[in-house]
Amino acid sequence: VRGVLSGSPEKLDDWMAAAPDLFFPGPNFRGRDDDPSADQLGAQFERGELEVFAEITAQYNGIMADDAKLIDYWSMAAELDVPVGIHMGVGPPGAYLLGAPDFAVQSPMHLEPILKQHPTLRVYVMHGGMPYVEDMKALMYAYPHLHLDTGVLQMAMTREAYYDYLEDLVRAGFIDRIMFGSDQMNWPGLIDEGIDAINNAPFLSYDQKKMILHDNAARFLRLEMPS
Repeated sequence: VRGVLSGSPEKLDDWMAAAPDLFFPGPNFRGRDDDPSADQLGAQFERGELEVFAEITAQYNGIMADDAKLIDYWSMAAELDVPVGIHMGVGPPGAYLLGAPDFAVQSPMHLEPILKQHPTLRVYVMHGGMPYVEDMKALMYAYPHLHLDTGVLQMAMTREAYYDYLEDLVRAGFIDRIMFGSDQMNWPGLIDEGIDAINNAPFLSYDQKKMILHDNAARFLRLEMPS
């Protein structure tokens, strides 16, 4: 089992030192003036210090995916074939009152110019782009390289609403691009709860659960699959 790990350089160093073979390290990138430049991040990827460009949380600073400030970063990720995860949709209730005054809800449609410009970019929308299921279906239909993950949906929605959202995507034919995510931040047990939500989904077959919990992410991250 391996997971994507995102955080400050200091926290990444601590976690990677404790369990170097368990994580794909990535920056928590908010699009602030003090964030590393695209060239600086690219150098870190080339040195193997970072492996995933995630989580991009620039919308907490009011910066959408198609903002000019992010152009060089998208180009860097496409050129170096770095997998990218971006926070889209909503955030925690009252985010603009909780230290992110510029937070803005972001439709996944802001990603369309990037998908069109970089057709080989490995990118996934975190948190399923909730609540924009129709936008997600349109984008995933039009751009076969787009993926999504389920991070935080096991706690951010009622279980009924989560299952409705997930089943809508599965019925639309996108089971092979849905990846499990926990968004485990501070709460013990959140990963287990997320896994249980998938395993207990009555509309998913065993093979579909396996795709969400393992196979799709293994392919997206280009891990060696058992024969």
